[in-house]
Amino acid sequence: MARTQPHLASVAAIDAALHRGLTDPAELVKAFESELRWVGSPFARKALKAADGRAESPGETWARLALQGLQAGHELQFDVYDEAGRFVARADGGCPARGLIWEYDGQGKYEELRDPGMTRAEVLARQQRREQRLIRLGWTVVREDHEDLSDKDGFRHRFAQELWSTSAADWKPPRGGYELMEPVVVDIRDPIQWGPAMREEMTERWRNRFSG
Repeated sequence: MARTQPHLASVAAIDAALHRGLTDPAELVKAFESELRWVGSPFARKALKAADGRAESPGETWARLALQGLQAGHELQFDVYDEAGRFVARADGGCPARGLIWEYDGQGKYEELRDPGMTRAEVLARQQRREQRLIRLGWTVVREDHEDLSDKDGFRHRFAQELWSTSAADWKPPRGGYELMEPVVVDIRDPIQWGPAMREEMTERWRNRFSG
């Protein structure tokens, strides 16, 4: 589909397949190489190079692509800890070195987070307490929801404004720390020169990710 569908739809589909373990990077490269001379292969290459299996939803894929090239050090799904090393939250994405987090509130997010017996209002209150803990530690949180999906420039501008504020002389990084998740990407090279050794290396990386 990456040869014929819009870029966002293609990247979101690849992200989802990688995230759910339905395929692995080596298999995607093998499939791409088999169709290298087919019509639309440059679009497929672009989508594969943009994919990252850490994204947990199409909305997170959209946000990542909207912020592409804005700031080095942009990450997905990183864990935030307080000064005592206690887990506070897993951020959807952001620039942790600059104390910036973005969160995507999809239509089904709060249903997914709702424990048995909890109301939607209780889930929302819990999420608000979580955000307040992040803010008290010094993190800045930029929220987006499904209505923002039609305004990529608006979301990018809001995030850029917060990013710009971290360049002030009196800016201080958040207290506590964070831990990054290893990217799950497709190593598409220019030109494609993957031999058996490279495929075996990528397959082994994928096995280690799921076995660990």
